Amino acid sequence: MITVEKLRALNPCEKWTTERLKALLNGQESMTLKDFLDVEADPAEILWAVLRSEFINDDILRSLAFAFYDRFVIIIARMDSCSVQHKSRNGRALSCARSHLNDDDAESAARYNCFFAASYDITEHAWQLAAVKSMIEGVGL
Repeated sequence: MITVEKLRALNPCEKWTTERLKALLNGQESMTLKDFLDVEADPAEILWAVLRSEFINDDILRSLAFAFYDRFVIIIARMDSCSVQHKSRNGRALSCARSHLNDDDAESAARYNCFFAASYDITEHAWQLAAVKSMIEGVGL
């Protein structure tokens, strides 16, 4: 279950006041992960909160990390007409994202790859949130 206390324990930034966290939970004391994924909020903020071992098991986090990385590769491939400078930066970002896939910490792997991909394509968070919902429901990607 997701509660204000559990979200507060994640040390969110200052804009996440207790009142805002309560509003995110629609005034409820707690919410299931599945319900929380459907909250009307910025997908990036929902992803920041849920891509953690407190809420999602390591096997799913690891699968998400690979799915996010695969999408990142596609995003970078779409940018193949970039300047040499951008290609170099893109290559470094891919290399860094790939290195996180080997992290022992599945949470870290999922979170890094989620935000690497989204840093290149802001619409990516919507796909990522749908992917998390799919995995949680056992549908897969």
